Amino acid sequence: MPSIVCRRAFSLVELIAAAVIVAVVAAATVATITPMRAKAHQRLIREQLAALNALSHEYLGDQGQYPPNGVESLIVAGYLPDTGPDQQSINRGFRRDFRYDSATGIFAKR
Repeated sequence: MPSIVCRRAFSLVELIAAAVIVAVVAAATVATITPMRAKAHQRLIREQLAALNALSHEYLGDQGQYPPNGVESLIVAGYLPDTGPDQQSINRGFRRDFRYDSATGIFAKR
């Protein structure tokens, strides 16, 4: 009668092979996601600039001049909300990330 061998654990080779497969999949995932995040960030910056420039031109149409102090003028005049911690954080980011030319009314990336 043949003896029955009972395996209770994985061999070292099987564990190493599984670890290598997981590492390869993780590396492929990171290599795919990194450029996507950069493109998403660039798209967000373009959208924010377009929105700020549109608000600047709307301010010009309503007030007859470009906002003298950039984001601060847009907030004071009610074109940008400044309520809640999330919106205040966004507005701080606008001030930090964009420069404003009051002569032309154009926001640009720093």
